[in-house]
Amino acid sequence: MEIVTLDALLIKEIYRSTSNDFSVYVIKLDDLTQKEMVITGYLPKLIIDQMYTFYGIYSEHPRYGLQLQVQSYETRIPTNREAVIKFLSSSQFPGIGKIKATRIVDHYSQDIVNIIKDDSKFEFDDDFLSNKEKLVLIDVIRSQIDLEQVINFFTRYNITLRQTMKIQSVYGSKAMEIVLENPYRMIDDIDGIGFKTVDKIAASLGFERDHPKRLQAIIVYESLQRCMATGSTYVTYEELKSSCLKYGMSDFQFDENLIECNKNAQVIQDSDEDYYHHSQYTSEQICASYFYNMPVKEMDESEKNIE
Repeated sequence: MEIVTLDALLIKEIYRSTSNDFSVYVIKLDDLTQKEMVITGYLPKLIIDQMYTFYGIYSEHPRYGLQLQVQSYETRIPTNREAVIKFLSSSQFPGIGKIKATRIVDHYSQDIVNIIKDDSKFEFDDDFLSNKEKLVLIDVIRSQIDLEQVINFFTRYNITLRQTMKIQSVYGSKAMEIVLENPYRMIDDIDGIGFKTVDKIAASLGFERDHPKRLQAIIVYESLQRCMATGSTYVTYEELKSSCLKYGMSDFQFDENLIECNKNAQVIQDSDEDYYHHSQYTSEQICASYFYNMPVKEMDESEKNIE
């Protein structure tokens, strides 16, 4: 389906789930029609009376009509004087208000939002803003940009907005830093993101096919895949090795990285031949502990005679 781009003012929040971030908003198009439209998607909490650019696909709801299913978005940074004053006096900057917002623009220029966003060394030098207000201005403006950078980064690799919100939820403000350092972490950390998707991201980031992090990710991934295929909770050394060599791994690379996986408790060796994916091993430990500690009750004679 064709991706649609809409510039619009966010005017109302209809619904937002705190458990999975699914949201329903009303927007007013920034064009001659000024038409109102419903948008849906797995989104962070957006700001009412803020201008955005939304990217998505149209869908027809049987009850509510035409909607835009949002796949990514960008905050429209205001640039003219009146728009900047309105932006800085909005509810996302408590305590500022229109009077102080006007003084900010007069003192620093109408490009103040971009200055705060782009200059990490920027400091306020006025005497009319409190320290708390200065911190709020910097934190809100920069956090919006940081989140949008994360969304735009993952969108390039067909990671859905819903999955991106999961990544942001798990890794927080260091999401980009963590993924750039080791994208393969996402296989275990983020539900719904598998090895093939992460491998494409890693390749685009310059990870070589024989990079230790990739080889170890293959071993961890295949240890679970083999269990899922056979219904067992563990895989033998030979089974795991056979699966991993199909990725072009040498015998030496397999053995060397299997040792590292075992050290990191990602794949756990239970005997000379048996290896457990860490999730399977933990499950077995929990079950074994439960049955070991389960209270035993002596049966009386009447119970023994029941057919």
